[in-house]
Amino acid sequence: IKYWGKRAGGEKLILPANDSFSITLSTHPFRTKTSVVLRDDLEEDTLILNGEKSDVRSTPRIQSVLDYVRSTCPDELKNKRVYIVSENNFPTAAGMASSASGYCALAAALVRVFNSTANVSMLARMGSGSACRSTLGGFVIWHKGEKEDGSDCVATQFVDENYWPEMQVLCAVLQGGKKNTSSTAGMQQSLQTSPLMPKRIATTVSERMRTVSEAIKARDFYTFAQI
Repeated sequence: IKYWGKRAGGEKLILPANDSFSITLSTHPFRTKTSVVLRDDLEEDTLILNGEKSDVRSTPRIQSVLDYVRSTCPDELKNKRVYIVSENNFPTAAGMASSASGYCALAAALVRVFNSTANVSMLARMGSGSACRSTLGGFVIWHKGEKEDGSDCVATQFVDENYWPEMQVLCAVLQGGKKNTSSTAGMQQSLQTSPLMPKRIATTVSERMRTVSEAIKARDFYTFAQI
């Protein structure tokens, strides 16, 4: 059940308009590898993404993640600069959840290196909504929550990756280039222009979440596939 669109006022914290359901893919063969080092000799935070230097200051979501993790770490680490090296072994920005994988890996590494009290799933969400689900294996629910601060907007594991071993996911990369329309832009356009979105948010998603939950519990592939 796809995450598609943020609720009113939820743009900065990435608070979704609806609950969503996902399957976390195995890290074999697809994975993101991220390393973070705290340094005193850097003038600014540095990110090397897939071998190329990126401007952290011009990427608001990365900056938000860094600001939050620094607000939840010991005082002696707050002014440390980070040197981040991250790489995907699958296409980036091509519709294969590279942002979810990337921000999940980044959040986990930052919490560890900063000795932060931040929740990894919540921190990952601040970078990419779907990333909060990638912190857990198997079938995962992202609860949209109701609170303005997003404290109840969390991901929980429905069943683990061993519950339904016959379930396999086939990924076929037809085109490795970047999408013409980003997910963020597509969501905004759908919310603003689609007459179907209000009904989807109000009733369709909740009905399908219930049905697909029952199908997974029963290992009922026919019903699962229909949804």
